[in-house]
Amino acid sequence: MSSKSVRVSLRRAAPRTHGHVARSLAAVGVALSLAACGGVGQQVEQAVQDGAASAQQTVLRARIDLVEAQIVAGINVAACTSDAQCRALPIGATACGGPGRYLAYSINNTDEGTLAGLAADHRRLSADLLAAQQAIGPCVVVEPGRPACELLTCRLR
Repeated sequence: MSSKSVRVSLRRAAPRTHGHVARSLAAVGVALSLAACGGVGQQVEQAVQDGAASAQQTVLRARIDLVEAQIVAGINVAACTSDAQCRALPIGATACGGPGRYLAYSINNTDEGTLAGLAADHRRLSADLLAAQQAIGPCVVVEPGRPACELLTCRLR
């Protein structure tokens, strides 16, 4: 009876071994196919890099928004009584360099040093964001417009 048990055991073991070999060969085939298509490791690494780049861009946008809010608060209402009290503040950046836009402000009740520092931070952060996005754009000079006092508020014409 023990020889019969052994035969039954061997018969049961043989298909498992064959199945295991078949599964191993299939796994090797899949691995080779993935390697030929760029590999899972590279795809995972690229996804991680894309996620990190996206997170970096999100952080930069948030910092830009925060600095811009500080700039707007520093400008306040840009109150004026004459054109001589009005100035144009360059902020942001373009892909080719230079400011992205200008904001009008009044020298009345404005700390120009603090405002200039915030504007420089905004330009640097904007340039960093453009670099992170690998932005390409037309090289156009953004003109500030002429600062003027209209209805007791500085505006750009």
